[in-house]
Amino acid sequence: MYVAEQYNIMLIFLVGYMGSGKSTIGKLLSEQLGVSHLESDAYIEHLESMTINEIFEQKGETYFRNLESAFIYALKPGKMVVSTGGGMPCFNDNISIMNEIGTTIYLEATPEILTHRLINSSDRPLLKNLNKGQLMEFIEKHMEERSEYYEK
Repeated sequence: MYVAEQYNIMLIFLVGYMGSGKSTIGKLLSEQLGVSHLESDAYIEHLESMTINEIFEQKGETYFRNLESAFIYALKPGKMVVSTGGGMPCFNDNISIMNEIGTTIYLEATPEILTHRLINSSDRPLLKNLNKGQLMEFIEKHMEERSEYYEK
């Protein structure tokens, strides 16, 4: 019997800042539990036939954040690990909805670790054109703004 069945786990949402390991840990956790794994960003990219960068550039952040909310509402009951986008819990009261329909787990990492992981990232629309010093400052400020949502 899989652990998910034993404990009757339904939905597990992994939340945290970009680069915190949600995708990596989501895959490993879903394998351990014997359940499906779904990445919200990959799902949205497939749905829109565009990358997250293209959605931000062509349709804007508000449009993207609304897609994230629609993603949550479209989830079917079932046993699954969901790796969320870094901002998903922070908009449209998504964190409350995730907490209501599942279990959320906050993957926390320090700004130093996140900067190291994200410094060469070219597929993160919020990080475009930032050097290492700017990136660290941006992450620290962003994490301060977002931590209240992640900690819920």
